[in-house]
Amino acid sequence: MRSALALLCLAWIWPGLALGWGADLHALVDWQARRDARAAGQAGGPVLTGLDLQAYLAGAPGPDLWYTAGYAGVTIPPGIEEDGEYVRLLVARSLTVRELSFALGYHGHILGDGPGHRIYISPHGDAARHLVRDASLAFSLLGEHEGYPQLSCPLELLLGWGLDAEPGAWSWGTFDDGLLALMQRAADDWCAARGGGEGCPVTLETLGKLRAQMLAANNDAVSALTFPFAWGDDRRTLELAQMVRALDEAEFGPGQGPALLSEAVAASAEEVRLGVFSDEVRAWLEASDAPAAEVQRLLEGPPPDGQDELEHPGGQDADAGCASAGQAVGQGLALGLLALGLLGRGRRGP
Repeated sequence: MRSALALLCLAWIWPGLALGWGADLHALVDWQARRDARAAGQAGGPVLTGLDLQAYLAGAPGPDLWYTAGYAGVTIPPGIEEDGEYVRLLVARSLTVRELSFALGYHGHILGDGPGHRIYISPHGDAARHLVRDASLAFSLLGEHEGYPQLSCPLELLLGWGLDAEPGAWSWGTFDDGLLALMQRAADDWCAARGGGEGCPVTLETLGKLRAQMLAANNDAVSALTFPFAWGDDRRTLELAQMVRALDEAEFGPGQGPALLSEAVAASAEEVRLGVFSDEVRAWLEASDAPAAEVQRLLEGPPPDGQDELEHPGGQDADAGCASAGQAVGQGLALGLLALGLLGRGRRGP
């Protein structure tokens, strides 16, 4: 199958492969955690009703930026990629609701990785099976295929802030220079606490190269996995589902894959909900550099203009799944997301 050949080519291009959810699934997990926090109400911790959802989801693939260092030809401080203290410093150095929201989405990525590893993505450390899952699971955002569930998410939400309007071009447009500057401020403090060392200081130029490399790598992957005549072709999603099913049955047994995928997504979202929408994070927010009014807006204010409507496209209920008026266009764009987890992240383990 063309899809399988493309995946083998990508394995050769990027030998150090991801061992966690891809960018699309990270966005889904962060979004689902926020939805569940709102459903639980204050009893489950602060709801953060004023969250900037665009910035929060832009932060979902954020930690993977660091793993492009080898391809970008830059040196980064060892251990900064998914360090909890760096996350706290991101929150501490945030000045606005937008920056705070990005830092929390970044935090969600780190929290959500663990359950995905243990339950489904790479429980036995098989890099080849992980590659196919990580690159192919976006089919589960499009509908039920081969017994795999349609994951509950607003499709436009996950696509609209990650991809340009043109097929095959992932933009990460919400992640602008202001958010790079936030990462640089936090990196300054992280390095200072360790007396400097390798990769310090982290400059804006370095971070800009990492962002450019992540965009280039993802767009190369999009080009390899998509063909002009295949945009919106549902046969591609079926092929990908069949590949995943074959690998899952070999590793887990007949019919086990769909249930394990659902369990892993739910467990990841719960881990993010408990970690991000928590009293500990509220204390981080209140101790941050952000003015008290900005923190109050995040904790109790309404979401930024129009974002509440975007969370429920077409007025649908949050649990209605991904189908919406925009799905015909979204199907083509979603195929481009299949490769977003293929960045070289050789230092991370399951």
